[in-house]
Amino acid sequence: MDTLKVPLAAEHATLDDVSVWEWSGSAYDEGAEAAEWLSAYFGKPSRLVRFKEESEIRPTNPEYAQGYKITFTDCFPFLIASQGSLDALNELLKEPVPINRFRPNILVDGCHPYAEDLWKTIKINKLTFDGVKLCDRCKKN
Repeated sequence: MDTLKVPLAAEHATLDDVSVWEWSGSAYDEGAEAAEWLSAYFGKPSRLVRFKEESEIRPTNPEYAQGYKITFTDCFPFLIASQGSLDALNELLKEPVPINRFRPNILVDGCHPYAEDLWKTIKINKLTFDGVKLCDRCKKN
């Protein structure tokens, strides 16, 4: 398919009753061109929406990270994974899986498999991240 370019600075019409997991609210509709592209790709009617940060609030789970907010992510704004964990998993599988299967925002290398599960504070340059919860998608025995 041709590349779809969506100018994020442009404001579009608002769609109401957009839902992600337990949250529902309004979001910006990214327009007809994006909808046509996605509908053709998925083979069913689809719309691309952008979180409306000016008027909507979706808080993180207060049991783990009180006072923070997210947009359309699953539970938290960042997911960290390591190449070592992926390599260890792939040694157990008949067919290896790529890292994009887990959709991490941050991929680290040079640590032992599953070491990232124990990290409470992660510093990258001047940024500090708190490790608050294991991802629900990553089941361990």
